[in-house]
Amino acid sequence: MLFNSRAVKIILCFLLVLAGIFTFITVQTPSKTGLIGQGYYSTILIPFFGHGSKLIGYYLIICGALILVTSKQLLRITGVTLIMLPVMTWTDNYYITEVFPAQSALNHFMRSSVGMFIGNAGLLLVELVFVIFGTYLLLYKTDLKPSSINLFRRSIPGSEPESKEKMTEEEPEEIDEVEAEIKPLPKKQPLQPKLRLQGEKEEPAGRKVILNLKPYRKAFQKPKISDFKKQPADSVSYGEKKERIKEVFLSLGVEVNVGTVIGGPSVEQYEIIPGKGVKLSQIRKLDEDLSLALKSKVLITFNTQGALCVEAPMAKRRTVFFRRLLETATDTEAKLPVILGVNASYETYSFDLAELPHLLIAGTTGSGKSILVKTLLASIMYNLTPNDVRLVLVDPKRVDFGIFNASPFMACKVITDMEDASFVLQTLVDEMEDRYDLLERSNASNIASYNQSAKAGRQLPYIIAVVDEFADLIMGDKSDIGDNIIRIAQKARACGIHLILATQRPSAEVISGLIKANVPGKIALSVSSAINSKIIIDRTGAEKLLGKGDMIFISPELKDGVRLQGAFISDDEIMKFMK
Repeated sequence: MLFNSRAVKIILCFLLVLAGIFTFITVQTPSKTGLIGQGYYSTILIPFFGHGSKLIGYYLIICGALILVTSKQLLRITGVTLIMLPVMTWTDNYYITEVFPAQSALNHFMRSSVGMFIGNAGLLLVELVFVIFGTYLLLYKTDLKPSSINLFRRSIPGSEPESKEKMTEEEPEEIDEVEAEIKPLPKKQPLQPKLRLQGEKEEPAGRKVILNLKPYRKAFQKPKISDFKKQPADSVSYGEKKERIKEVFLSLGVEVNVGTVIGGPSVEQYEIIPGKGVKLSQIRKLDEDLSLALKSKVLITFNTQGALCVEAPMAKRRTVFFRRLLETATDTEAKLPVILGVNASYETYSFDLAELPHLLIAGTTGSGKSILVKTLLASIMYNLTPNDVRLVLVDPKRVDFGIFNASPFMACKVITDMEDASFVLQTLVDEMEDRYDLLERSNASNIASYNQSAKAGRQLPYIIAVVDEFADLIMGDKSDIGDNIIRIAQKARACGIHLILATQRPSAEVISGLIKANVPGKIALSVSSAINSKIIIDRTGAEKLLGKGDMIFISPELKDGVRLQGAFISDDEIMKFMK
């Protein structure tokens, strides 16, 4: 390559194209280009090229384009020059008249000097050889492809086009049956570095990350409810703080009555009935005073029935086991059913991830984030099969999701390296674009309608990508990983790709406006400050959560949010899915 710098290539291309346009205008109307153009026309173009100067503008523009789009600039420009020399001579001869005789130096050299020795026939033969040899140089191992114009596109490490003369041969790709049925010749996919999985040796770059989305042919038997730990029966008394809450409000100058008391696994709700003439704002601003008096984190909010209530921590918290969620879940029509936990009334809450369609989870260390993600994945695996959904798990901490490697739901091994995470997210973007091409050719608006019309065994599985500690990935390579996450969040819903993003660093640098706008489902676990709570759910309250699965969930349907207690699932119970 003659010019390796992208900036140099752009500048040279711009200058040559500009010079070509100027030359073209000068040849047509010299008077419009001023003294510089007239001098250029009378001292260079006409004396040296004569009427062939009509082609100089085209020649300069072609040379500029070749510098931009090819990796063998010197070879291509030489070929164009050999073609243009005889063509300009022929053009000059064509316009020879008695009034305007040919006076160009090029024509004089070719006709008088060269033609004197070999004659007109020999000169024509030499000119034809110039054209043929120039054409050969122009097309020799051509790399003039639209994909080669990558000046403004950030290349993935290891995927740059090779500059050596001898390129390594690509391995033939396997044609997917669904693609072959609709379009016999699927488009060639770009090569990407092979994903280096945990425990494998690093291999040379140049191979694409492959997601295992083929139909699962083995027999899959989901675990039984009896395989999970049963919720123990216990008796807990509620309402012990009822009179104390009434006294505290009265001491602060606000008259209220305490109504129904509802007890949950971690908090109990005391219904607040404002007295005559008491405004809601008077009650809402007393949460810190009430917390100080009760010596516990108190949250004044509205419950699911719309009643104003005070949520106070239980004296003794109770663990909610995963089996209880399975036994009480009622949403059976969901395509991707996700069970979150129970509210203060012990009612199980679940949602359809396919309708959400993406989820953000944020909380400090010890807030129960990892257990919550495992519970979400277990609920999906319990209700679906490997032919319905596949998982892509990114775990920079290396310890949370390793247990899922043996699961038949996995589209690839758990990703633990930042560079591998970049590759697999790019692969998901490519998969998203391929699926949209497939939906377009099938006249389907989304993955659900496509799967209904597809033949048995050829449906597309949903893909759930879980990115744990995505703050570390974004801060390490913000322009690559962050852009791919946002692209998936913006476009991937209809083609069946959904994101679950988890982080313990809920800062504005990590949870950007684009992520918040395109990820409508948000779960705030316990955080350290009200500022972090506002970043996650746009309001305060998460700083008063109790940790260990205590959460506030917000979705387009629940804009005010609902407080839930997540369930606990052990690694032994997760192993029930590894069949």
